[in-house]
Amino acid sequence: ASFAKSQYTRVLTYLYLAVFSLLQLLCPSTLSYDWQLGSLPLVTRCTDTRNIITAVAAAAAVGLLLAAKKATMKKPLVFSLLFLVLPFIPASNIFFPVGFVAAERTLYIPSIGYCLLVALGFQRIVSHLNKNQNCKYLAVLVLGLVLVISSARLVTRNTVWASRETLFRSGLSSTPNNGKVFYNYGNFLRDQERKEEARICYKEALRLWPSYVIALNNLATVTDNETDIENLLLKALHLDSGHTTALFNLADLYRQQSLCAKSKFYFSLCLSYPDCLPEAHTLIAQCSQRVIVTHSPKIQTREYPKINTRTTKLKMLDKCNNMSQSDDQCLK
Repeated sequence: ASFAKSQYTRVLTYLYLAVFSLLQLLCPSTLSYDWQLGSLPLVTRCTDTRNIITAVAAAAAVGLLLAAKKATMKKPLVFSLLFLVLPFIPASNIFFPVGFVAAERTLYIPSIGYCLLVALGFQRIVSHLNKNQNCKYLAVLVLGLVLVISSARLVTRNTVWASRETLFRSGLSSTPNNGKVFYNYGNFLRDQERKEEARICYKEALRLWPSYVIALNNLATVTDNETDIENLLLKALHLDSGHTTALFNLADLYRQQSLCAKSKFYFSLCLSYPDCLPEAHTLIAQCSQRVIVTHSPKIQTREYPKINTRTTKLKMLDKCNNMSQSDDQCLK
């Protein structure tokens, strides 16, 4: 929402995100370890039905404030409301944008205020039902049922965090429109050498988020066909010409194909960034060193043509990407 061009969209989305967090407290039925990349679509129109939820929540907030003014136990009620609202404000995007869409961790402290508010409300209900024992028992039963359901939800949610696999797999069902959860599960499958399943996850991540550069790069690492690998890495660099991992992988691919001119060019581009893998220095040297050809009984040597290492301009990237330039021309 912070990157939306329309201020109207940003305001409506920020308001809904606050209400979404409140709903997570009231009914934590859908929980996820990540809410990025399309998990919660932007609110772009006033006709969006989510605006109704926002309006109802705003009306409820006004009602609570009015009730706090008339309440006999004013201090406990005000304390509960402040404990519910104030800790959440830094994550609400009101004063400054934050680096996430929604996060359950921002509700830890507000949940204390919420529990206090529920306790005060229950105490008020019981005080009005002193003369009606049946209704009083019913209220206690309802509260006990809510506590049991919430406790059961807590136990089942804890099992999700048992391992990396269960955590990443849980995101596939809770936020199926989030490309990042498919990317994360694909990474796990790749680490387990389950390349075919990893490819499926990476492709789904790219379907949901076509400009997901790191997913393109990782899909290339589980692809067998060298032409497909090259095309994926070139597409990643077309989206982000400074993506060092894609630069490194493409350079290493050309090195393995003995296309040393292209390899050195992309290694040079990679090394122009501080976060390039240090192995690039070793691998680029392998394409620059002398190739020794053994003939019995004499040993002959030949050298590759010298490459202008000063040429690292990003504008040359497209000339090499379209494959219409020869190896030497890529370096001119």
